[in-house]
Amino acid sequence: MGCEKSELSEERSEMDYLAIAKKAKSEFRKAHAAKPHVPTASDISEGPVVAVKIASTVLGADIWLAFRDDFKPDDGEPLAVFYADEISILARKTPDELRQIHEAKLAFPRCRVVQEGAEGGARK
Repeated sequence: MGCEKSELSEERSEMDYLAIAKKAKSEFRKAHAAKPHVPTASDISEGPVVAVKIASTVLGADIWLAFRDDFKPDDGEPLAVFYADEISILARKTPDELRQIHEAKLAFPRCRVVQEGAEGGARK
């Protein structure tokens, strides 16, 4: 009979934990249901994606790939910003050329990669 009491006590304590967990879950749902959803800086479910941070294996560094011209990384985050319209030019560069461009972008934030000769095209 002593064995039965022990088993009964264990069942009761397990039920208590289950009741506590259910109560906590209920309180959590109530608390979060009352608060409106406030998107965070990393919440991509809210609004358009402006830029993504990429860990580049070629460069051995993190970089930003920006989809908007007005993207500006947070102060204190000295990462190079590459823009979506540069991708077609960058795709034809060697790894060494990409590293040189990366160094230039670190030295001159917000600089752009342009096609050679594109800025002076034929004018009439």
